[in-house]
Amino acid sequence: FYQNVFGSYVEACHGGDGSNEYIHAIPAIRMPDTCIEIENSAFSGLDSIRTLILPNNLQKMGNDAFYSCDNLQEIYVPEQYEGQCGDSVFRDCLKTAKINVSEKNKKYRTINHMLFSKDGTTLLWVPSSIENVVIPENTKVIQSNAFSYSKVCEVSIPASVEKIENNAFLECAYIRDMSLSQNNKVYKQDGTCIYESDSKRLVLSMVQNHKLTISEQVKIIPNTR
Repeated sequence: FYQNVFGSYVEACHGGDGSNEYIHAIPAIRMPDTCIEIENSAFSGLDSIRTLILPNNLQKMGNDAFYSCDNLQEIYVPEQYEGQCGDSVFRDCLKTAKINVSEKNKKYRTINHMLFSKDGTTLLWVPSSIENVVIPENTKVIQSNAFSYSKVCEVSIPASVEKIENNAFLECAYIRDMSLSQNNKVYKQDGTCIYESDSKRLVLSMVQNHKLTISEQVKIIPNTR
């Protein structure tokens, strides 16, 4: 359990976002540039904010700092910020469509409104309201929780991807179509399953028509994915 800045308890694992009638009516947050840290769940449950501009001197954000801000649509990350970002901070912000990072930021960048490592090789987070995602060529890693709890429906994975981390697609209940480039050397797709070419270990699987069909090519079903 944590508390937000208004003193309401937050328990994210069971959907307790700390919102109440007073918090729900707050339309905006204005933080001074003297702010260097936002702690766990500090602004959870602020249902009315639409745009978030983080302070220029911010160094750290805790887990679920903006958990379940239901109408948050745009996020602006300043030049200096190099702390954790993405799903761990903005979990269940289901209307978020854009995360914009300063071009001078040394750790992060934005590609097609998605959060990437500065070199563009690691996909870190896809804002939750983006439904059709074409992962750019040159992406090598899809980080854990990159798509977690999102509304993504369609995903296209390029040949360049070399690693899909555990739980990258955790709780993605809306996926109806996945496509993997046939030129990918690490993974293969058979029907609704994507698996590792060498080990035959299942990486992703998709439910269609209320059925989960595991490819006959799959030899290992892991306990997390």
